[in-house]
Amino acid sequence: MRSSGSSRRMGWVLWAAMACSAAAAQGVAEGGWPAYGGDAGGQRYSPLTQINPANVQQLKLAWTFRTGELGAGLRDWKRSAFEATPVLHEGVLYLTTSATDVVAVDAATGVLRWRHASGARRDKHYPDGVSRGVSLWVDEAAAPGSPCRARVFAPTLDARLLALDAADGQPCTGFGLQGALNLLDGVMGIASAANAWAPLSVDAQRHLVFVPTGSASPDFFGGQRPGDNRWANSLLALDSRTGELRWGRQLVHHDLWDYDLPAQPALVDLQRKGKRVPAVIQATKMGWLFKLDHNTGEPLFAIEERPVPQGAAPGERPSATQPHPVAPPALSRQGPVTADDAWGVAWFDKRACRNSIESYRSEGIFTPPSLQETLMQPGNAGGSNWGGVAFDPQRQMVLANTMNLPFVVALVPRAEFEAQRADPRYAGWEFAPQSGTPYGMRRKAFISQLGMPGIGGPIVTASGLVFIAASFDDRLRAFSTHSGELLWQVKLPAGGQATPMTYAVGGRQFLVIAAGGYKDASTRGDHLVAYALP
Repeated sequence: MRSSGSSRRMGWVLWAAMACSAAAAQGVAEGGWPAYGGDAGGQRYSPLTQINPANVQQLKLAWTFRTGELGAGLRDWKRSAFEATPVLHEGVLYLTTSATDVVAVDAATGVLRWRHASGARRDKHYPDGVSRGVSLWVDEAAAPGSPCRARVFAPTLDARLLALDAADGQPCTGFGLQGALNLLDGVMGIASAANAWAPLSVDAQRHLVFVPTGSASPDFFGGQRPGDNRWANSLLALDSRTGELRWGRQLVHHDLWDYDLPAQPALVDLQRKGKRVPAVIQATKMGWLFKLDHNTGEPLFAIEERPVPQGAAPGERPSATQPHPVAPPALSRQGPVTADDAWGVAWFDKRACRNSIESYRSEGIFTPPSLQETLMQPGNAGGSNWGGVAFDPQRQMVLANTMNLPFVVALVPRAEFEAQRADPRYAGWEFAPQSGTPYGMRRKAFISQLGMPGIGGPIVTASGLVFIAASFDDRLRAFSTHSGELLWQVKLPAGGQATPMTYAVGGRQFLVIAAGGYKDASTRGDHLVAYALP
């Protein structure tokens, strides 16, 4: 598996913050899904109850829409992925394809309304051709039916931000240069360090934008960037009117593990000691959920600075301590990987696994990379990743998709880097040059053939259902919010490495997910599929 960290930083989170209009705030209550995370605060919650635990087994395929981009046109299509979560506005779904074309699809029938070609060159190399959706904004001051009253903001592979009329897909020429803003022109790069690549969240009433930031560069050696590297790996609250910092909290000091903040912050109301507390929940690759006061950033549960392993490569100075929340407990493994953890189908598989474990350094979370091969647990994929969490406000319950996926990491002296990268003994390892430092890096997932990571996130409904795909067996599942019992599953036409969404149109509730797969790990596809009751 590849890190969702440093190399595919596209500008999509810039426009994710724009879905904060009054229409977006009201749409979920009406059975809609007006923003990537369900609402502007990223709760991924729907009040709909037509589909419920008693009838979910009756769900049937309602329609399928094909983007037409299954391997077609993109130079590195195997590195692309169709992982979009659509947004709904006035009976139409809006989303991006893997090549960042923008499409509008009838929410009841799956019929194409319009398609806008992004114009990004498909024969060019892009580190990762991944786009997960669009934002939609309604100008309440504009007259109904006027051009660009509802606008779709969408990214492109070549780092532009488009503004399109939701009615017909035509550019909103008053935005940027004829409807497009060049993000490389004095705004941002596509692979900047300590940037914001995960979705943003917005509290329009308090004029706050919540920004989870990435790791400093390079990911696995920090000798050239001493100190805590503030504001990398931080959750920031910005004033939406001025961009000024209201508060910020760093959750990883001097990151050496690609532990960037990968998930959209969830803005929720928690019930504590009989009071309603506005809070923000931040899921992390470390497997922790940090719960902070919405207005001040102060922890709702204590965060302690605890000593962490040392013994780094020459030239590195890891942070002596790291923030540890005292509650809730970690949702994924953080301790050392030991020989007792070895597993195999047959005795010789287990013995080989045990021998591998014993050959690696493993001291638990925050063990710094070194010249010795080190087991990093959690790995750089998480814990939690960009799928984030769903929050059920009625039940005061957080639903999170997490992984137990260690990685083996080693630093490689600069003089040996090219030789190791060409050495067949390291086939299957991922190499990064980490230019400007004394070391390159190599890593690989430490996983058995039966292991199954999950890429994607959950949603939750008022009826007591959790929907999630994410796993690499190409299935979409429904679980009971109350018990965790599996209630329904269906085989998708391709991997469901996207977060689903749900909405109601014409009195009928639909469940929709992009089935595009994840690179070479699951079945590839270009399908947007919808399920509903008969």
